[in-house]
Amino acid sequence: MGNKTIQEKLKELAESDPSRSAAARLRDIIDDVDAAIASGVKISVIRKTLSESGLNFTEASFIGTRARIKKNKGAAMKAAPKTTTKPLDEKINKASDQTNIEKKSNKFVFNNNPDPKDLI
Repeated sequence: MGNKTIQEKLKELAESDPSRSAAARLRDIIDDVDAAIASGVKISVIRKTLSESGLNFTEASFIGTRARIKKNKGAAMKAAPKTTTKPLDEKINKASDQTNIEKKSNKFVFNNNPDPKDLI
């Protein structure tokens, strides 16, 4: 086997496999294409650059393929489960805020487990 890991070999295969469709190869670089468009590069210039790299699109097919990729990417983002620690962080912050309130305030605070010596 050489020094390459399986992941590196698969990534290389995915990037260099000539049997992959133009849309699949465009999907790999869509963030770079969007960044170029956002910075003001004309679509015709982007298409020319892509064509020089072996990705040939008509203007209409480029626009349609780009829109479909962005739509599918958005749908995938919505379908992906959200993983966040925000609720846990909020609970910790609320608990710590409650402790701080109890320490700073002379107001009555209900205690579920009172110390017997505090009872009358």
